[in-house]
Amino acid sequence: MELMLLGAISMASLTAGMFFLRFWKHTSDSFFLWFAVSFGLEGINRAALGLSGDPNEGQPFFYVVRFLSYLMIVIAIFAKNRKTKQRSAPSAGGEIVQETVGKISGALRSGENRSEPKPVT
Repeated sequence: MELMLLGAISMASLTAGMFFLRFWKHTSDSFFLWFAVSFGLEGINRAALGLSGDPNEGQPFFYVVRFLSYLMIVIAIFAKNRKTKQRSAPSAGGEIVQETVGKISGALRSGENRSEPKPVT
């Protein structure tokens, strides 16, 4: 029963890693690459644990590999939050507001204000 669960966890981890790899290909965001490598490493680690003669999770090799896998996730989250803090939130939001105000004022200048009724002739 334990081997079957290790196989299922391995398959689920590798599948999650493939999804994160696909997200990384679409967005080129290193956050997804870190997660893909982490889940791939965890999946391979679980498969190796299941194929070993003594599937004991307390063995140093398997424990260190799992620790490195979780460390990659922490690094990815830290790096993503650091990038977000470097960008100033008011300027990013300010650009959106400026763009919207520009569209509205441009529409008002060109006479496309639809809030006022047009005179009937």
